[in-house]
Amino acid sequence: MVLVHGLGATMRLNWDYHSPGLRAAGYCVFALTYGIDPRTRSWPYSPGGVIAMERSAPQLAAFVDRVLEATGASEVDLVGHSEGTVMPRYYLERLGGAGEVRR
Repeated sequence: MVLVHGLGATMRLNWDYHSPGLRAAGYCVFALTYGIDPRTRSWPYSPGGVIAMERSAPQLAAFVDRVLEATGASEVDLVGHSEGTVMPRYYLERLGGAGEVRR
């Protein structure tokens, strides 16, 4: 399962509460922070999901590939919040991600 955060968030801000419960329920859980504007990388808190989907979706694609390689799975399930439901659609529909995603 790959958790995809919302606009202005990070994997930690969006998923710290839910990921332990998902793991306890038997899911293999992964999360990423995508879409950080390079101009904010030095900030104490760099919000994610703030660059265009066209630049964020390849980050998700690369992350999914790493998860598949690490786990040996053939597909992942994506769980998104807010923009984390919109940007993955770009990955699924325009970058060929549909073949790597079950749900």
